[in-house]
Formats: sequence, C-alpha cells, structure tokens
Amino acid sequence: MTDPAPLDAMLMADIAEELSDLAGEGRITRAVMESLAQDIEVELYEVVAATAMNPGLPLDRPHAVSVEVCVGRCQFGGGLPILQSLLQLQAEWGASGQPAFNLACRGCLDVCDFAPAVRISGPHGVLVEQFATSEGLADILRALCQS
Repeated sequence: MTDPAPLDAMLMADIAEELSDLAGEGRITRAVMESLAQDIEVELYEVVAATAMNPGLPLDRPHAVSVEVCVGRCQFGGGLPILQSLLQLQAEWGASGQPAFNLACRGCLDVCDFAPAVRISGPHGVLVEQFATSEGLADILRALCQS
C-alpha cells in the first residue's frame, strides 16, 4: 500500500457537506459512505476522513468498540495509511462475521508529536495509541473486539 497524498481541504469540506446532507436521511453507515465514494469518484478513506470536518455527524455505531483516526497533522506522519488499513480490517472482519469496530476520523487528538495517533474507546475504557502501526492496532482491536 503506497502512502496517499495529503488530503485536499476543499475536497474534504465538499464531502463533509455531502455527508451532512445524507445525515438528513438517517444514520450514516459504511454502505452510505461507500456509495458516496463511488458516486463522487473518490476513495473510501477520503469519505471517512471527511467525517473529521463534522464531528457531530450521526455515524452508525453498531459495535461496542470505536476507533478514531487523527487526520489532522497526523496525516503527514502516517495517519492515512493507518486509516486505509483499518478500513480493510473492518471489511475483512465484517465479511467473515467476526465482531468489528466503528471507525471515524478526527482533525486532532492533541498528541501531534506522537503521530500517527488513534483513539480507541469501548467497554474497556479509552486508549490513545501513539506512534500507531497497522499491525499493533490489529492486535489491540482483535483483543478488544473478539474477547
């Protein structure tokens, strides 16, 4: 997986506006985000990253564990590849019927010197994983979601 280019702020604002419009129809699911990505010809990670522009979006959260990826300054420290790997993991677990996790993005998690950062919350409490790696997050999420 190659590192994606930094997010385009105007594109993110446009996608966030589209997501806000879709919110009038109910909770925003992954399927809704996939459909929007296809309709506007962008990658799914870009649509999910745009959720950072409006933290109040009514995202569907069917799972006990929630993951928030920083896509502010952390995008320059590996946040976007982390987001891509979490989307892939979420899809794999969903397809195999394994318990999965909710996924959204935030503009900043206030740990900029430790990028990339990811916040994981659920019944076990809250963890801000600094210097996050795809492999490390997969292990953490496997322990939290499948225990």
